[in-house]
Amino acid sequence: MKIEYDPRADALYIYLKEDAEVAETHDLKPGIMVDYDREGNLVGIEILDVKKRFSKKDLAQVNLINLSLLYEEAA
Repeated sequence: MKIEYDPRADALYIYLKEDAEVAETHDLKPGIMVDYDREGNLVGIEILDVKKRFSKKDLAQVNLINLSLLYEEAA
């Protein structure tokens, strides 16, 4: 997973599957799109006008909570 910001486009892209080829894009609402591969799996999320949508404080830190638990085997 990777998150990339393009300052020229003021766009944020969240890569959920970095090597996947985008086959389809759907608009969730103006300026927010989701990308899918050929099998219909979600591969990325694009957000436009990032500076209007989020404060500097909002973007200053990214917290990944409990992701380490995602693939732990049940005890």
